[in-house]
Amino acid sequence: MKFTVWIIVVTIASLCTACFSDDGPLSLPPTNGFALSNIEIADIEGTWEATEVRFTTTVGQPVQEMEVISMGGRGTLVVNQDGRFTLVIIRQQQGGGVFTGAFGMDGGVFTAVFDDEPNKIAAWIAQKSSNSLVLQGPIRYDFEKDGSPDATMLKLNLIRS
Repeated sequence: MKFTVWIIVVTIASLCTACFSDDGPLSLPPTNGFALSNIEIADIEGTWEATEVRFTTTVGQPVQEMEVISMGGRGTLVVNQDGRFTLVIIRQQQGGGVFTGAFGMDGGVFTAVFDDEPNKIAAWIAQKSSNSLVLQGPIRYDFEKDGSPDATMLKLNLIRS
């Protein structure tokens, strides 16, 4: 039993290290031919409107959660053919945020790299069906608007516009 637990822990640690590497400059592999379930960059190219934008803190207590759309905000994601993206999230009466970076595939894993942290690659969950897309992954977001971004999980439910 202890050996099995040890194997599982080592496997998870290896996956986390591979997905959150800070080793030198990042070079995303070409997206052609790589896929995670049914997702390729070509499948998500275009403009998407958010029906849900949910931020949840991942560090500290209490856990904070905010759903932007239900608070009167909006979100738009534009994905280019090369995987480059621009995500605009506007909170009602509090301004907005613009996140830019690149989506890619790394060994069959859907990844996101943000321009403000170019050496950090993060595994994201991506699910697509007809005109809808769900993306979920780590992002840094300033909950308190104090100039210090918090470690956060972002969930986006999107429809193609």
